[in-house]
Amino acid sequence: MEIKGVDIKSVIGFVRKNFPERYDDWVNALPEDSREIISGKILHSYWYPYIEGFVQPLQKICEIFYDGNKEGSREEGRFSADNDLKGIYRIFIKVGSPNFIIKRAARIFQNYFQSGEFKVVESSPQRAVAHMVVPDLHELHEVNVAGYMERALELSGCSGVTVRITRSLFSGDSVTEFMAEWE
Repeated sequence: MEIKGVDIKSVIGFVRKNFPERYDDWVNALPEDSREIISGKILHSYWYPYIEGFVQPLQKICEIFYDGNKEGSREEGRFSADNDLKGIYRIFIKVGSPNFIIKRAARIFQNYFQSGEFKVVESSPQRAVAHMVVPDLHELHEVNVAGYMERALELSGCSGVTVRITRSLFSGDSVTEFMAEWE
């Protein structure tokens, strides 16, 4: 599986912004294939190897900056939402309801992954349930998407946002299920 360069650039930007003094430590801790990708010229629209370009860098973020806690992946997802939804996709935040934003995310998903699916299966005024199916999905990616969804809802004006992973491809379920609730 492959992932777009824009996602890798987000991971790099997250470390540069939040841990600038330890950026080189992070890069040097990466496996060689990942280090080559991260240290090279990343093109936004180019496809890169999923594990080496995205998963392994997230693993090192969690190990180095979050004492092995997966929360680092969630925080990077929130960071990515800030970049996307205050930048190129800011119009969605200005004109869309929370459910509109989540449904729109399902369409945007196709821009970032060559294979897989993200769809909203339940939608109500204060809750949405989405399913994601991606070949060889990694647990840190699930957590990352939950963080992205959480921040997207906050940016749309929701308060009391929680996004839980209630089913997991990584754990053997047929889908990864995200349950988002807000006030």
